[in-house]
Amino acid sequence: MTRKAFIRGTAHALRLCWFALVCCLACGPRGVFSADFYKISIDQDHLAGIVDFSDLARGPLRDSDRLIACGARLCRAGERGAEPKPVRLFGVTLAFDSVFPSDDQADRLIARFHRLGINLVRLHSFDTVPSSRLTTAESILLDGPFPSFNPESLRRLRRFIAKLAQGGIYVDLNLHVAYTFRPAIDKVPFAFPGDDFMPEDSKPVHLFDERMIGLQKEYARRLLRALAPVSRNAVAIVEISNESSLVYEWSIGRLGDDVKGYYRDELVGKWLAFQSRAGEAANPTRHLPERDGPEPSALKNRFVAFLTELDQSYLDGMRETIKSELPGVLVVGTQMAYGGYQNLISNGNMDLMDSHVYVDHYGFTGKFFDWGTWYIHDVSAFDDGLESFRNVALYRESGKPYIVSEYNQPWPNRQAAEIIPLMATIASLQDWSAIVFYDYSSTRADFDATTPREFVLDTDFTKLPTVGPMAWLYRTFQIAPAAAAVDVALSSGARLTASRDGVTDDSARFIDALRQGATRTGLSLRLGVSLSTDESYSVRANDERPQTVGAQVSFGDGRQRMVLDARSAIGVVGRVAPGVEHAFGSFQLKLSDRARGVVTFIAMARDGEPIERSRRMLWVLPGYTLGSKPGTSPPEPERLAAVSQGIVQRAKDLVKSDGSPRRLRLPSTPRTAGFGALAAYAPVWMERVECTITLRHAFSHVTAYPLDGRGRRLAALPLRDAQLRDGVLTVHLQADGQELTPWYELVFD
Repeated sequence: MTRKAFIRGTAHALRLCWFALVCCLACGPRGVFSADFYKISIDQDHLAGIVDFSDLARGPLRDSDRLIACGARLCRAGERGAEPKPVRLFGVTLAFDSVFPSDDQADRLIARFHRLGINLVRLHSFDTVPSSRLTTAESILLDGPFPSFNPESLRRLRRFIAKLAQGGIYVDLNLHVAYTFRPAIDKVPFAFPGDDFMPEDSKPVHLFDERMIGLQKEYARRLLRALAPVSRNAVAIVEISNESSLVYEWSIGRLGDDVKGYYRDELVGKWLAFQSRAGEAANPTRHLPERDGPEPSALKNRFVAFLTELDQSYLDGMRETIKSELPGVLVVGTQMAYGGYQNLISNGNMDLMDSHVYVDHYGFTGKFFDWGTWYIHDVSAFDDGLESFRNVALYRESGKPYIVSEYNQPWPNRQAAEIIPLMATIASLQDWSAIVFYDYSSTRADFDATTPREFVLDTDFTKLPTVGPMAWLYRTFQIAPAAAAVDVALSSGARLTASRDGVTDDSARFIDALRQGATRTGLSLRLGVSLSTDESYSVRANDERPQTVGAQVSFGDGRQRMVLDARSAIGVVGRVAPGVEHAFGSFQLKLSDRARGVVTFIAMARDGEPIERSRRMLWVLPGYTLGSKPGTSPPEPERLAAVSQGIVQRAKDLVKSDGSPRRLRLPSTPRTAGFGALAAYAPVWMERVECTITLRHAFSHVTAYPLDGRGRRLAALPLRDAQLRDGVLTVHLQADGQELTPWYELVFD
């Protein structure tokens, strides 16, 4: 073939490929997924029997229950002279006005939390939208000059924290989350004369403006003093500033957009003073370097060091104020991805390090959180080989307690049953000290809701069946921390490179590239990072070989699923080919030919015995959930459909980092504006996940009971679907003719 002929042929082939791609994109997915569904509802106020995990609850919090940092873990202080005992916190977030329940609501919530095995409640975003209404408890703040406290909100918050303490549940209190300073009212400087411009949530000017910092310290002092009578042992953690740092704003290229006018001049003044202290007074620059600007790397590095110093000064000052009011509390600065590896410096004096992780967070084709334009990609955590979790693991500072104060895979993602088992199991392997689901509720109205909505766990029937079992697994140390560990020691050059490269939630990619072909730092290893004074990159590791023989947890088939094979708990989460029996350690699973090929199956021995000798087991098998299509009679599931979009956007989606070409949403429009806008219509439907489980068991007889939405036994499965012969247990779940349910009680004799 001649060169010209080759070029002509190649060009023709490319045109054909482009034509095929355009046709494919123009057609797009039709949005109808084949699956069987059954109606589902879970009544948290009346959970009983084997699905009630109140046995994990402790009595009232005493001085001996106060939490302390003990090396890389959290511990209870214990009695005087006694050895502190490690503790893990399995938590949920209450956000916005749900932080201020009535007494009756507080009692209901605490009873629910006990049944779900929850021992930490994170109180978040209660500084949002100050209100003029004294009695409605919408925010901790009134709309007067900051900080003007709402007395009714304070009263409710005090009583709620007291009740949580009485119920043995710790509190994580968030200070600055979303309050936006108002120059005319709060007497902070105007960015421009007469112009009320202020960046959203005041980020990042609240981190360096002296007037704002002083007001935040006053807010912290007055709030903690108001809560002092009930907070001694209950308020275990205080977070200073949610998802914010100057380094983060610079590394994502947003610093110049948010810091303007007076505040830019203020920042320039501090930058000049920094240069003077560094001995650069002879040739200082007023210019603020940009991450993508033409400035030399050396100048950018000095600017990042300057921003890091400001971040640290703010956090250290706030920490001192907090400790002066509540000496024993553990303080978090901000989350690691919001500042990256420079946070090892700026947050260096904090008691805990923290991260957030989301799988398939909502996207919006319009304004952020405009629910009329929402979509999801419907991806699994396994689609990128659990990279989201590796990113979080490689932000853990070695030797210091680590928490994940937000995680979710929001409804109506069809793989969302995986998120809580994944998080609890990986956090156990990595020996993290707390995991907190975002959120349990975003408004008090959620407490009485009956259908799924947004991030809310309260009515997410896909996730709720997994909560109790995973709380038990995580809190009782059923999964031993990985024996092998890797500590990545990062020099200042490496950290500054990460900032210049804009490394935020992609730390694993950065570390892999830095290690130049070394063995992939996988989740079967305990991962961590630390500061190095040696400018030559180094890795310290006691053993980089993951456990393989007798492992309690494994990640198989190219990290497309997780297998749990522990003493008293087994399960598989992820992708499994239908119609084929798969051997997973001590058990086998075969999905029905008509299944999607996605499964979350967990079995646990409620009597604490080994699985093969347990007399009483809880099995959990949830599918994804959908609401009903509005206006249909009889009701039918409202399925996800492709978002209408142009060919160019679909082509761009083909190369998104999550690998998904799809943008999906429910066809019905959101119900309202604000909280609860994205909510399902009743009744709620759960995907049927028909499968057969086989395992060895020591007893000779089994009775398998499907359980209703309160955990009560329904008619036992027929003998053909649940039998134990010659030491082999075989159970056919969610088969034709059965009561369909996401959980089962198995009794052996």
